[in-house]
Amino acid sequence: MFYSYQDRLGSDEYGSTTAGGRTKLWSVGIENLVKYPMGAVVYDRDLSYSHNFWLDIGRVAGVIPMFFMLVFCIKMLYVLYKLVKIRSISLYKRSVFLSLNIAFFAIFLVEPILEAYFAFLSVYFFFSGLMYAMYKQSKKNA
Repeated sequence: MFYSYQDRLGSDEYGSTTAGGRTKLWSVGIENLVKYPMGAVVYDRDLSYSHNFWLDIGRVAGVIPMFFMLVFCIKMLYVLYKLVKIRSISLYKRSVFLSLNIAFFAIFLVEPILEAYFAFLSVYFFFSGLMYAMYKQSKKNA
């Protein structure tokens, strides 16, 4: 079992230097954004997942929704940054928010979330709402 994993790590096509073959999928995803700026699933159903949350949004819905989701995610990272700096929130809660955000974004970068794990995406939106509400509440109390 470990030998097959070790062989895969050394592979030129699927090794650790190509993020398990995902860098090729990402480059194809970026090419498809240029080729189909309004989404490509309608035009070419043979396209595979990009294994990147934002590129998959671009593949399915187009550049404009992808841009708005990027803005939303950057805004949530900013809220996380502000939330982690608030000392009135317990270290435990701040650590949980930071850890879960790291986990969400790590998975967003390597898995096809939009179509394959929609429940995961829903949990992220719920979690983002909790985080934003806690940020607003602590800002109001300060």
